[in-house]
Amino acid sequence: MTNPEQNENFTTPTKAQPRRSQSEHQPASPITDNVQQLTKAEIRALVEGTKAYHRQRLRENQRRYRMRQRKLVADLEETNVQVQGEIKRMIQQRNSTAAGIFSKESVWAVALEYFRVFKSGLLAPEDSISDVLDSLQSSMAPDLDAGTVGGFKAFVNNWSVFTKSFQDVQLQLQSLKQISETLLVATTTTTITISALLGHRFIMHGSVSFHWDNTRNCVVGLISKIDMVSPMLQVFGNLEDVSRVFNGAGITPDGNVIANEIYSSDLGK
Repeated sequence: MTNPEQNENFTTPTKAQPRRSQSEHQPASPITDNVQQLTKAEIRALVEGTKAYHRQRLRENQRRYRMRQRKLVADLEETNVQVQGEIKRMIQQRNSTAAGIFSKESVWAVALEYFRVFKSGLLAPEDSISDVLDSLQSSMAPDLDAGTVGGFKAFVNNWSVFTKSFQDVQLQLQSLKQISETLLVATTTTTITISALLGHRFIMHGSVSFHWDNTRNCVVGLISKIDMVSPMLQVFGNLEDVSRVFNGAGITPDGNVIANEIYSSDLGK
């Protein structure tokens, strides 16, 4: 016989309920619902619209790209013009600078050659040093201004007369100074012996100015000056006697032979 208390605690097993799928628990997506409600024509139109949108975006991107490319080309062309202009300016500047350097080096070269040729006056016959003189003459203008005379040959003749007028002529270069682009000035010391004054040795200071022509690339002016008065004044003590020495001597107090003088001066005799 069954105990009533046991019947109260006894529970009749319930039948297992079927398990619902996950999809049954989740609500349907609005997008999915909307798509399901669209017709094929509407879906096709939506797809075509999306494609058209992307095509429009692509065309817009291409348009912007072409604009950037055109701007880049324009900028490059402008830069190229500027670079070409700068190159032209630099070439002109280089040529101008090179011309200036060439002129400076040339006039300096002529000056150095001048002092090499005439460092002892002009003792040797001109024929024996014709090559040296021809080389120096090639740097001189045909119408060379040589102070009291004109032309290179007349200038050389003056040197010859000056050298024969004294003994042991020595010309020393002391300094060279570029005064301007076309003027180079040399300071000099000229030493001579005058036998008429018991072989007295005179040291005279002077200068030689080289005037350069940039267009012709040659020396157009060669002005030599020697202070012969100061050392003689120390010997004679007064200007009257000094002036008497130069009277009829054929050489000026600044050391230049008087034009057309072709014979030896009497100053050193």
